[in-house]
Amino acid sequence: MNYLIKKVINAVKKVIPKSFFDALWAGYQHWQLQRKNEHVWGCNMKKVKELLSHNEPIRLELGAGNRKCPGWTTVDNNGMCDITMTLIDKLPFPDGSIEEIYASHVLEHFHHPELMFILSECRRALKSGGQIRIVVPDAALYIRDYIAKDYSHLSHYINDEDGYFVHSPIDLVNLVAYDRFSTHEHGYMFDSDGILKVLSLAGFQRAQIRSFDPSIDLEERRNNSLYAIAYK
Repeated sequence: MNYLIKKVINAVKKVIPKSFFDALWAGYQHWQLQRKNEHVWGCNMKKVKELLSHNEPIRLELGAGNRKCPGWTTVDNNGMCDITMTLIDKLPFPDGSIEEIYASHVLEHFHHPELMFILSECRRALKSGGQIRIVVPDAALYIRDYIAKDYSHLSHYINDEDGYFVHSPIDLVNLVAYDRFSTHEHGYMFDSDGILKVLSLAGFQRAQIRSFDPSIDLEERRNNSLYAIAYK
């Protein structure tokens, strides 16, 4: 907000009742947000139309952050991706238009109802026979180590400087449950059985644990992750 606008606002605040000013200001902010959302939606639809016009396979990476893999269309709400949106909104793609969807360390940040909505949207947008590849933290790994009181292969996640840990085995459970690395805490935990059942409940077929794929999966996530694949 520039200096002149600030001066005008301060002048207006002096001559009208505070309650009236607050109502006006709230209305203005709502209008600004609506304009921004309409602009973002317009940009998204323009990108979708462009992708569909190419008649080439569309591959989506959900929650991509600042990562961009060749041949993939990125989706996130950080303003740095091809499609800007939150994943609890409807995907801006027609039914059966996507070849493949990939999401790495994304789904665990949502509670179960949101998670199931996201997966239902993925299934809707995928072509028949299209695939979804999922990477999530392996909660069983942390829990097994908690029971065994073994920090050894997860010790590189324990940082004495950040003050998050109390040097107890419960640190391992807190690490996977709350995720100190993100501003968005974890909302759901997975083990190998759980991720396959969630995918099946969402209507996917042939859900199975897959191998690490160095062409797309992040090496730094390799030792603490589950890798799954399923088909529409």
